[in-house]
Order: sequence, then structure tokens, then C-alpha cells
Amino acid sequence: EGWQVETERGLSVAVDTELSPELVQEGIAREFVNRVQNMRKEADFDVVDRISLGMTGSEELKEAVVSMGEYIKQETLAEDIQLTELEVSDFVKTWEIGDSDCTISIRRNINTQ
Repeated sequence: EGWQVETERGLSVAVDTELSPELVQEGIAREFVNRVQNMRKEADFDVVDRISLGMTGSEELKEAVVSMGEYIKQETLAEDIQLTELEVSDFVKTWEIGDSDCTISIRRNINTQ
């Protein structure tokens, strides 16, 4: 369990298929970034617009967002990430990330470059 083994012409290769907690968090963060980028496009934000992010979801999702926060900010041009829904937002959408629902809210930040 946790290994994939293939054999061909007398040569065997084994690959560990267990995902470390770090890899799981990285995968969640990449999905999260993808959802935010889709929301930016849907909300017709400019590619250089700075934003604020809010999110609600499972503890696993929150832990990944906190752990990978700098990566998420860099990829989405977010100036801050709140682990609650933004009180004032331009766009809110609920997505499935992994096995959990995640509600993401975004707001375009004015006067920041």
C-alpha cells in the first residue's frame, strides 16, 4: 500500500504514492489559486488589480491557506487573506476544493499599486 510498482523486461521501478501533508497543502493551494483567478476573470478585474481575499471552509482548507499564504498572495495579487467572508466584497462564490466546500470572497483594492 502506498507504492506503485511496474516491471518490464526484468527491470522493476517502485514509486512511493503516499502524499505528505506538505504536498496535500500545496495541491489545495494550487486549486485555491485557480479558483481565485477564475473569479478575478469572471468579475472582470484587470490583471494588475490588487485584491483582498476572504475564505470559509474546512480546517484542512484553512490550514493550507495559512501555510501557503505567501504563495497564494503572490499568485493572486492579494494584499491580505482573511479566514472569514469579507464584509464588503465584489464577488463571492462557493467552490469544491478537494472534498470540501470553500466560499471565497474577493474585493478589488482601490488606490494600491
